[in-house]
Amino acid sequence: MFVSAVSEPVPLRFVAAGVRADHAPAGSFSSPERVWIDSAPESVDGASGSVRSVREDPNHIELEVEASRPTALVVLDGAFPGWHARLGDRSVPILSAGAHRAVWIPAGRSRVAMDYRPPGLRSGLLVMVLSVAALAVLWRRRGRTP
Repeated sequence: MFVSAVSEPVPLRFVAAGVRADHAPAGSFSSPERVWIDSAPESVDGASGSVRSVREDPNHIELEVEASRPTALVVLDGAFPGWHARLGDRSVPILSAGAHRAVWIPAGRSRVAMDYRPPGLRSGLLVMVLSVAALAVLWRRRGRTP
């Protein structure tokens, strides 16, 4: 077992004080002070805010966020396909902050929810149901003698 100390840990969820709307330079990482987001609507400097976790499950995160100006909420979890976000009641895009997820938030208080739905789950379940139905039909026919 290895135990290491981190002198300045980065929070897992934070409101970005600074956002750059371009690719991150090699070797850089997301921090509350500066985040690089490819498709950010604008660059930001001097934002502040807070994040409070309301509910966190493996496939669902709900956060209450407060920001001094429009900026990004960054979640330092993997940015895998299948994550969907809502800001209040409306669907919003998940932005890529390197290998992490981000959502563009307005000034003021907001509620952000992120849900994970594995891509291909519905079509996989449909194929499974059709396969079981086909096997049941074949099994019933096999039991009959011509």
